[in-house]
Amino acid sequence: MRKIKSLSFFILTFAFILSLCSCQNNEPVEEKPSIDMTKEITNEWILSTISVDTSKAKTEFYLGEEFTSEGIFVTANYTKIVDGQIESKTEECNKYYIKTDEVDMNSSGEYPVYVVFRSGTKVVETSYKIKVKASIFEESSVDYIAGLKTVIRNSNGDVVDVVEVLMNSSLESSYSLAISGVYFNGKNPVLNADGSMKEKTINKKSLVITGYDEIDTSKVGTYLVNYKYSGPKIVIDGKEYDNEVSTFVIFKVVDPVVSIEFDNNNVTTFAPTIGSLDLSSWTIKVTRQVSGEKNEKFNKNEYVLSGVVNFLAGEYPAILMHIESGKMISCVITINSSNNILDCTDLSNFVDAEIDNEKVIKLVSNAEIYTDIVAGGNYTKDRKDSYGAITFPCRMKVGIGNYISVKMEKAGRLVIYIATSGDDAREMNIISEELNYSESISTTAVKQQIVENVLELEAGTYLLKPVSLMYVHGFIISYNE
Repeated sequence: MRKIKSLSFFILTFAFILSLCSCQNNEPVEEKPSIDMTKEITNEWILSTISVDTSKAKTEFYLGEEFTSEGIFVTANYTKIVDGQIESKTEECNKYYIKTDEVDMNSSGEYPVYVVFRSGTKVVETSYKIKVKASIFEESSVDYIAGLKTVIRNSNGDVVDVVEVLMNSSLESSYSLAISGVYFNGKNPVLNADGSMKEKTINKKSLVITGYDEIDTSKVGTYLVNYKYSGPKIVIDGKEYDNEVSTFVIFKVVDPVVSIEFDNNNVTTFAPTIGSLDLSSWTIKVTRQVSGEKNEKFNKNEYVLSGVVNFLAGEYPAILMHIESGKMISCVITINSSNNILDCTDLSNFVDAEIDNEKVIKLVSNAEIYTDIVAGGNYTKDRKDSYGAITFPCRMKVGIGNYISVKMEKAGRLVIYIATSGDDAREMNIISEELNYSESISTTAVKQQIVENVLELEAGTYLLKPVSLMYVHGFIISYNE
């Protein structure tokens, strides 16, 4: 994770005495993920990062108040490689979870809240900041230090967000850190005569620093270092209050990748699968700036393989990319099978049928897929739309009020190929009342750009209901053995 530390400061207030604030032990409760983190999901788009918009969320709390993440808006950023070029897209994500391990709602200060999201086997996280404050000072008319401002510079003197330290190098010579306390009066900053904010330079000796001694420059890792300042006591109505504020800095020990090389002894012939190819036996020769050459095992969290249609026989010129460095190498993958492991791929066969005495259309002859769309203007033939190695000769336009019915004879995977008919991303709901199942899938925001959606389903009948107009190009059904 790359957690960005803002150059702007966040106002932090201090803990006031228990006689004025009865601080209950309202420790934040970690919100557990609502998805099965052990299941694999295939998707040509690879998750790269996530972003959090807190403009409608609560980010300031008083001592003892219960934490909530309600109102945050999380988007996932995806990449894929097309013809050797990296493409990207952004989608809203809902199935994230929150980690508040480092938040103390009973101590004033600035704390990181982590947002974690998973797509397939890739897990990424980011963070946003909250402020825990004591209202007694904000409602007073005295000057006090309300927060700490940090300015981090690397060894070249450039202002940075995170301290990056090259492995086995000197920690002290890798950065410089200036910390100053910012004065407020009540809720307003105290200004100098020139209009700048009144600040006090904080000497390192006046800080209580935790986590710094745990930084190990002999190995790659990420560390959180906290800085706490106790200023002069503040007197309000004859009573003294502690003036304590804190902040944190992220340190990363790095060993950058210089190059990667494919091992020709790696197995490149595979049986077809709707799931991901099993690359666990692969080794990649990785050259790093400090540690040099080393054969490393393939790791799904570090590498992306693209350009392969896992379930269709043939040879595919694939690209393997190291996520952190962006280094890419090419290899040829062969999917070896005399019969593709597919139940259906397109909508070529329209057959009259009935469900519960209702006239419907059966889309394909070898799978239980039906629709209430008739073979008219909303169904077109002789097309050459494609997704990877798949070409779809037909497509169907569906909208609100239409449905597609899919019957899964056994548990397995349903792959759905859809595209928006406009210039915005559009959703389709997948519902099974008998199984109490509800899920949604989405197109991209690019008109007529086909996207692959993979669903893990139990045996049963599912209704696919579009929320707005979109194109459906085809399906793949693969049952578990």
